[in-house]
This record gives sequence, structure tokens and C-alpha cells, in this order.
Amino acid sequence: MKPERCIFLLLLVSALLCAGCPAHKSDVERYITDLKSRSSITREMAAQKLSKMGDKALPALPALRIAVVSDKNKKVRRFAARALGNFKEKGAPAIDALCKALYEPESSLRKDAIKALASIGLATLPAMKKMLLQPHVIGRISATSVLGRLGKPALPLLKQALNDQVGRVRYGAIEALKRIGPPALPVVLDAMDDPHDNIRSYVGWVLSKLVVEGLKQQPALEKKTIATLKKALRNKEKKVRMYAVHTAAALGKRAKPLLDALIKALQDPRWFVRKGAAGALGELGKDARKAVPMLAKALHDGTWDVKKQAARALFKVGGPHVVRELLRWRRHPNKRVVAYVLQVIGWMKGRAKRAKRALVSALNSPHQEVRRAAAQSLVWIGTSALPSLLRALKHRKLHVRQAAAWGLGKWPKPNKSIAAALTKALEDKAPRVQYESAHALRRLAPASTAQVKAWKAMLSQSDAKARYKAIRALGSAGRIALDALPSLLSLLKSEDKKTRYLTMDALAWLADVLPVSARRVVVETLQDSDPVLRKKATLVLRWLGHGAWKVMPAIKASIKHGSRRLKRNLIDVLAEMGSYKDNTLSLMELSTENDKDLQLASIKALAKVGPRAVSKRSASKAFLKDVMDVFVRALGDSDKQVRVAGAKAIGEFGSNGAPAANALCKATKDPVALVRREAAASFGWVGEKAKGGLPCVRVLLKDKDRLVRRNAVFALSQLGKGGITPLLSALRGQDRLNKHNAAIALGRMVVTPQRDHEVMVALRTTLTEKRLPKRIKDAIEQAISLRDTDDKPGVFWVPHPRSPTRETFSPQSLHSR
Repeated sequence: MKPERCIFLLLLVSALLCAGCPAHKSDVERYITDLKSRSSITREMAAQKLSKMGDKALPALPALRIAVVSDKNKKVRRFAARALGNFKEKGAPAIDALCKALYEPESSLRKDAIKALASIGLATLPAMKKMLLQPHVIGRISATSVLGRLGKPALPLLKQALNDQVGRVRYGAIEALKRIGPPALPVVLDAMDDPHDNIRSYVGWVLSKLVVEGLKQQPALEKKTIATLKKALRNKEKKVRMYAVHTAAALGKRAKPLLDALIKALQDPRWFVRKGAAGALGELGKDARKAVPMLAKALHDGTWDVKKQAARALFKVGGPHVVRELLRWRRHPNKRVVAYVLQVIGWMKGRAKRAKRALVSALNSPHQEVRRAAAQSLVWIGTSALPSLLRALKHRKLHVRQAAAWGLGKWPKPNKSIAAALTKALEDKAPRVQYESAHALRRLAPASTAQVKAWKAMLSQSDAKARYKAIRALGSAGRIALDALPSLLSLLKSEDKKTRYLTMDALAWLADVLPVSARRVVVETLQDSDPVLRKKATLVLRWLGHGAWKVMPAIKASIKHGSRRLKRNLIDVLAEMGSYKDNTLSLMELSTENDKDLQLASIKALAKVGPRAVSKRSASKAFLKDVMDVFVRALGDSDKQVRVAGAKAIGEFGSNGAPAANALCKATKDPVALVRREAAASFGWVGEKAKGGLPCVRVLLKDKDRLVRRNAVFALSQLGKGGITPLLSALRGQDRLNKHNAAIALGRMVVTPQRDHEVMVALRTTLTEKRLPKRIKDAIEQAISLRDTDDKPGVFWVPHPRSPTRETFSPQSLHSR
């Protein structure tokens, strides 16, 4: 008998046998059966599946009721509770079973049962009422958790729970009230009479969170709230008093009836209560004027936070009498308190005009913190205080002039009178005044000739800070600073390191406007013994970019006679100069050094600047050949990194790299895989002009390295008509990586109509192969769709890999695995 007939008869017999079989049970019925299984794992899986089915598992309710109470596996009971919770109102018959689960010692099971009962809704209220009367403490605590999730209808029962003898039950009831939110405010107010200190503290915290929204919804409770807070402020428990003042602060001006109690709280033995009382008085604003003397006294408090809060409260209360009170503290022995008090006066702005004289006198303080606070406050007061600051800039005492200059630098808007006064202050005999004025001018006004002149004079100061400020100011001044350039350059020979470093930084900021003579000085600095200064000089020349060609003779001289470090820094400079013949020749010269690091760096730099240099009309074939010879020598070097750099550099030149094709062909046999990868990729970038490259690249399709094979496919797609045949062979071959990448490449190539038909046949034939991986199948289908379109993707051999005008097809377009 034929095999096909045997298979048909077997299928027919099995169908007839199954025809008399009863239908399979539904999933729910199967899970109900599994819940009765002896296997713990089977019961657990069934309960878990039912917990994810929602209302569809409703037929399993009786079985789940039994499981949640009696199953030995706690996970089964948890999943059963979750499943019952999914039924919501329909799960009411399971309330008794879930209530029994609330007595379980396992906390995770109780949590699931609580959530399930809460999801059932208000139908659970009678059961919760009974539970609150049960002797089991855990059950009563769990009942409060359920009631907290039921919302406002549960408030009477929670009020009843607040009278429980066990503190943990009362604590759970307060937590439930917090969950209910503002509607629970009247019950929370009643809970403030709890006999336990910790519970009263927690009630105070809950009250501070609910009071604002609660009074919005129930304004009639305001009197009761005030009365409760008055009582709480006299409570013996420190945390109750703390939360009471926080609640008063949250009430804002509605806490005015608590004014006397809050004033008394400023003398509380606990600092955090005093701090909160000061904050609450500040929220009362002008209504708290009665508290000004006590708030002023609080500035003498031993705790800094209380002083700070009292000063802020005085600012919020405002008024002339507040300024008078604050000014009394300007002679306080603690300079931090004085500085903060002066800042508070400044916050009052226009309301503090009477304090100008006192603030000016504070500029004479021996403490810098106080002087700066006074100057900042004068700035905050505004235009009316400007004459006072300008007069202080001419004061006979150094500290006053310095503080005034610092304060004028904080002026919010540019001002001509301030700029003129600060420019004049640059001629001050005191270096400190000079550098503060210089710093202020950098921020307030554009540089002027007078400022540059003053900064130039400051460069010869013995005071280091003044010198540093002048250097920075000149660096940011721009072209106008060139008048001081000789003095600035002379500082490069200073004994002070920081002076030399800042000078070089300033030259970097002025790089675009530096004359040729200054650029030569920077090149000479490259031979300095200080490595940091050499690095900064290199950065200046790199930022010059194309402008560095003006000092090319000096750079060439440094290359001939300089040290290894100097040459390494100059390679970076030459790489940033752009594509010129001179710097290309210098890099070619550096590539002949015996030092491998220099050789490697010069090859990489040459790959960066060379392509455009050889593409210019003025460039000759001999020049191109000389450049390529550098890379050919690199491919024969003993160091593998140099060989990799050489192979990669040839590809950067695109089709101009054709003279090095023979060397690239030898590089494809290199023992180092990385060299072979770059050689294959470079063949692709050179394209059809790489004569004799096809046989070398074709061999790489059998290379052990995946990335070499990937780059070989890329190269074949760029080598023109000759690359189609090996790509078709790769498509029909057994190597999955080559097959995948060949499909991508063939989809993108433009060929003659005759070859196009051959490519399409090969793609469709490969698509019919058995056990073809999905990734390869997708690539082939994409290639077929690309070749079927009228708008072909175009030829993907590109003259330069960074060409901005044409779409590129890089090796990264393919896959390595």
C-alpha cells in the first residue's frame, strides 16, 4: 500500500473514534476540578488562572469560597481571594469566607482579603460592624482597613472604632480616616482626645493634611477646628503641639483666633514648636502685628532655624515698626543673624526705604557676610538706594568701597551711571576694589577702552586676585582687548602657574582676533616644560582651525626641532587646520617617525585632512601617489594598529584610493582579522576603480571572522558588474550570514535587464528553500520588493564615506550575526 493511503486511513480512524467522545469541559469547569486536586501545584495554577479571568470565573465562586478558607497552600488562598475580589458586587456570597481570612496570621493573605472585601462594596458594612465587636484584635484592625476603602458611608463605624480599648485598632481607624480624606474631618477632630500620646500625634499630622480641603467642604467646622487647635497647643505631648502649629500655618489667616496661643508657643521649650509657631504667625500677615515684639525676641533664639523663621515671619508681617525692630538686631554678636536680618529688610524693597542709612553703615562691618548682605539689600530696595551705593563706592574705607562694588555688580539691569562709576573704581589704589569692579563690569556693561586700560594696569598688580580678575576680564572683552595684548603675552613667563594658565585661557577666548605675532608666541609655548600649559596652547591652536595656517612656518620649525610631546600636540593642531597641502605634507613627514604613537596619530590625522587636499584642482597625481605611499608603507608595518589605521585611511579617500589597491589586496591576507575587515571595507569605498580587487575580496567570503565576511559583501556590492556573480553564489550558499547580507546587497544594486532577471530568479528560488530562517526570509522579501519598484535605490558606490550629497550604503547597513 502506498504511504499516502496509510496516512489517510489513520486520520480517518482517529476522527471516527473521536466522534463519539464527549465535548471538552470549559476552562472554568476544568479549573474548578483542579481546585480539588491533591497536587498543591495544580491547585495553585488553577487559582491563579481564575484570578486573571475576572467575571468569567463567577461559576467558580463556591469552590473559591472553600479554597480561601480551607486550602493548606497559602498561595492558593491568596489567588482565591483575588479571584473573589474580581466579582465586585456579585461576590457578596463570599463575604463570610473573606471575613474569616482577615483573622489569618499571614499578612499577605489578609491584604488580598481586605482588597477583595473593599471591591465588593457597601454590602460588607454589616459584616465589618460585627467584626469590630469580635475579641480578635487582628480581625478588628483588618476591619478598619476595609472601612477606609469604603469611603464616607463607613465613617459611623470608624467613629465607633475610635473608642476601642486597643491602641492598634484606634491607630488603624485613624489611618482609615486619612484614606477617606476631607469628609472625615469631624471624626478626626473628635480623635484628638485620644488618651495615647503617639495616637494624638498621628491625629495631629492627619489633621494638618485634611484641614484645608475639609473646611472648604464643611465651613461650619471652623469653630470646632479652632477650639481643637487651642487645646492641642496646650497639650503635654511635644509632637501634638508641633502638628498643631503646622495646622495653624496651613489655615493661614483663618487662624487669627489662635494669635495669642501662637505667641505663647514662641516660648515653647521645643525648638521645632517655636519654629512652627513663627511660621504660622508669618502666614497671618498684617494680622500678626501684635506678635512683632515676640518675633523680634525670637531672633535671639539659640537655634538658627527659629531665628530664620522669625525673620521671615517679620518680613511677611511688614510695616515700618517691623523695620525698626529688625534694625535693632544689626549689632547682634552673631554675624549670621545680622546678615539674615539685613537680607529680610532687603526683601521688603520699597517698604524698607527708611533703612538705607543703616544698611550703608552696615557696609563698614568687619564681616564680609554682613557687608554683602547689606549691599544686596540696597540693590533689592531699588533705584532709590542707588545714590547711596554710588557714594559708598567713594568711601574712605576700603571695606565699604569693596562691598559697594560687589553690590553694584548685582544690579539687575545695565546702567550707564553704574558702568561709569565702576570704570573709575578700576583706578582705585586698593586691588580688592579693582577686582570687584572688574568682575562687576564683566556682567553689567560691554568692554570700553577705559576699562581695557584699567585692566591692563591691573595686570602688573602684586595682588594675585586682582591679576586673575583682570586676565579673565580681558579674555571676555573681545577685539577691544588687543591693546593690552603685549602685557597679556608677557604673563606667559610669570612664575605663578595659575597666572600662566589663565593667560592661555584668555588667549583661547581671543583666538579669532589674535594677530600672527601672538599666534607665534603660542606656538613657542608648545616647547614649555609645563605639560598643562602645553596642552592649553595646543587647544588654542586647535580652536584657531583654518587660521593656524598663518603660523605654518613656525609650526614646521617646531616639527623639525621639537620634542616627541611637541610633535604629538602639533599633529592634533594640523588635523584641525583643514585641508591644505602644507599641513598634509607635514603630516606625511611625521608619519615617517620611528615612534609608533606619532606614526599612528599622523596617519589618522592624514586620513582626516588628506581626502579634500588631494581632490583640489591644484593637487597633482604625484601628490596623490605620495599620500598613498604613506598608507602603503603603513600596511607593511609590524604594528597591527598602524596597519589597521592605514587600511582604514585608504577607504577615507574614496575612489582616489585606487593607487593603493594592490597593497589592500595584500592586506586581505593579513593574520589580524581587524586589518582584513578594514581592507575589505576600503575596497568598497574605493569602488570600481580598485582594479584587481575582485579576486581578493571574493576569497574573504570564506573568512572565519563574521565582520570580515560582512565587509566583503559590502565591497562586492560596490565593485560593479563583477561583484554580482560572487554575490549570487553567496545567496545560494550554506553560510546564513553571507546569504542574509547578499540578499540585502542584491536588493540595492542596479544592473542590466539581463542580470536583473537572473538576480530576481535567484532571490525567488532562495525564498522557496525549506527551513529558511525568518531573518533571511525577510531580507529576501525586502530585496524583491525593492527590485520590483520602478524607482530603484541607485548605485551605492560612493566616492567618499562622508559625502553629504548622496545616500551611502555602509557595512553597518548589513548584519554581523
